[in-house]
Amino acid sequence: MVLPSSSDSAAGFYQECVITKMSSKSKPNNASRSAGKKTRWILAGVFFLIVFVATALVSMNSYLSSASVKQQIQQKVATETGMDLDWRTLGFEFFPRPALVMTEAVVQRPESIESRIAKIRIAPAVLPLFLGELRLASVYIHDPEM
Repeated sequence: MVLPSSSDSAAGFYQECVITKMSSKSKPNNASRSAGKKTRWILAGVFFLIVFVATALVSMNSYLSSASVKQQIQQKVATETGMDLDWRTLGFEFFPRPALVMTEAVVQRPESIESRIAKIRIAPAVLPLFLGELRLASVYIHDPEM
């Protein structure tokens, strides 16, 4: 009877350890698979949220620049203040605080001097908006000229 040499048994033991390690690496556990799926879902959700917000901002700016919105705002300002208001562009800014921005605005009282304003930034108070109320938090007038 031939007994295996000590080098043969060491080689066999080494091969068995390598096979055991390889088999444990090739089978990921369920926790790591579910964590990977959760991460993918979270990243997909964040991506779609960013796309939604960008689309909403573009849509809002195109809506605000429409002729009907401009006419409604001009009528409201005229009835409330008695002044005529006109502007070149009307847009929406999101950062640092949501606001409407008018550029190259012209304000005129009937039979009076007109005022030109480079930029008007109107920021509403955010919390009252959730209650259906519109309250202005700030109005910034940049570079007015008489």
